[in-house]
Amino acid sequence: MSSIIGGIPPSLRTPLTALLVGFPVLWWIRNVILGRSRNAQGLPFAPGPKPLPLVGNIRDIVFERECETYMEWSKTYGDIIGLNVIGQPLVYVNTAEAAHEIFEKRSSIYSDRVITPMMEMMGLADWPLVILEYGSTWRKHRKIFHGRFHPGAASAFWPLHAKATSELLLNLLKDPADYVEHLRYLGGSVLVEMTYGFAVKNRDDPFLKLADDGINAFAEISKPGAFYVDVIPILRYLPEWVPFTSFKKQAREWRKTFDGLREEPWDVVKDMIKNGRAVTSFATTMIEESQGDSSVTEYDYQGAAATTYGGEFSPLMLTTLESFILAMVLYPEAQKEAQKELSAVVGDKRLPDFEDRESLPYVEALLKELYRWNPALPLGVPHRLMEDDIYKGSFIPKGTIVFGNAWAILHDEKIYGPDADKFRPSRYLDNPDLPDPRLGGTFGFGRRICPGRHFADALVWLALTSVLATFDIRKEVDAQGKEVSFTPEFTSGFFHRPLPFKCQITPRSPALRSLIVKTAEEYAASK
Repeated sequence: MSSIIGGIPPSLRTPLTALLVGFPVLWWIRNVILGRSRNAQGLPFAPGPKPLPLVGNIRDIVFERECETYMEWSKTYGDIIGLNVIGQPLVYVNTAEAAHEIFEKRSSIYSDRVITPMMEMMGLADWPLVILEYGSTWRKHRKIFHGRFHPGAASAFWPLHAKATSELLLNLLKDPADYVEHLRYLGGSVLVEMTYGFAVKNRDDPFLKLADDGINAFAEISKPGAFYVDVIPILRYLPEWVPFTSFKKQAREWRKTFDGLREEPWDVVKDMIKNGRAVTSFATTMIEESQGDSSVTEYDYQGAAATTYGGEFSPLMLTTLESFILAMVLYPEAQKEAQKELSAVVGDKRLPDFEDRESLPYVEALLKELYRWNPALPLGVPHRLMEDDIYKGSFIPKGTIVFGNAWAILHDEKIYGPDADKFRPSRYLDNPDLPDPRLGGTFGFGRRICPGRHFADALVWLALTSVLATFDIRKEVDAQGKEVSFTPEFTSGFFHRPLPFKCQITPRSPALRSLIVKTAEEYAASK
């Protein structure tokens, strides 16, 4: 801090130092007093590392391999872990039993979301469904989503899924080395067309870039303690020349991104309607509804559309499919078993379709194992406790930020066995009573479970099934033709994506190569 203060005029150094030191101290005192006044029984907070005076567990917050670290800590501290950062309590839920008790049985008080000062400054407090506070606005947005994404409505998107999957297969055939970009384009293109009714031009389309920028920004603001203002909220009221306020400039830049996400594609659809060129979509339906329902504003519908197009759907699907490619490289025996089933049920004269799903139990088990083995959002979107609570003798105060550690829950050896870290789809066939990761972990918990999970699950299923049916996925080979082994690594933070790795993706046969080309040509001719 001394080097920063040194750049400030001498006349301001003393009051500025007092400001920077005094704010955190006062904020800590405030939180301690409020906490003690509500905890009349004097119960301990959730078990965890011992906090330091004033700053609490700020040094214990981890930014690398977070989900795995908290899972390891649970062996010492139990199924929930408590941290305190300058008076802000955090709880990490690490077992299925605790998650069920907290997020399901006590959902009426654990279903709120965390709206940080940074999110408020970016204009996100009142429209992305994923972070809306639990209340009337959330219910309004949830109703909009449920009407379009409930299980019975999922089949309406099957033709779009099939067309996009055919394009994915053709792209993999032409340029298999760029598989990550092809997978990214799959999710992004489907979401834009489904939401707004127009097709993106290519993978460099500005609407795809806008969605990527929004997703990356959201991932950054979701990291606990990533911005000073989220730890000490009153910093937002300081002038911008004061040290530690660079978050203000960043918030302004990201606000432009999110405003663009909400407004730009929506305006394109309105112009298309005006010119008689609009195609029925999520947005056109909402625009029609907005004219007859005064309780839901155009702003609400804009936000619902933008959440669909630029929310966590696309990176969740991308991460899951990247993990699928990785799993097939590392566990070829699972790939061969799935391909054997596909050859028997589908053959090589057509591509798989959704009518085949019930006839492919091993492929279904493979998908479940994929969700379990590497959940895309390992710590999920944090919940916020709406009133004081007691869990197994621990006092959890109102305002606690609560994370569901999906990684720990889905890698629990007590449930999944000593090989829980391995990719083994047959575990779901050997034991049909194993929990379905889609119902508690992969897509969130309790009342805040992702309303679009059926849509995302359908696209992921068709994509991986079609890739398995038509391609072999193997490790890269060196100049001598020997397989190149590697240790997989993953990103840290909001998403748990595999870091880039090379592999071979080749057609399983000349007949399947021809089928890929023929199917893509048929879709192109039908435009």
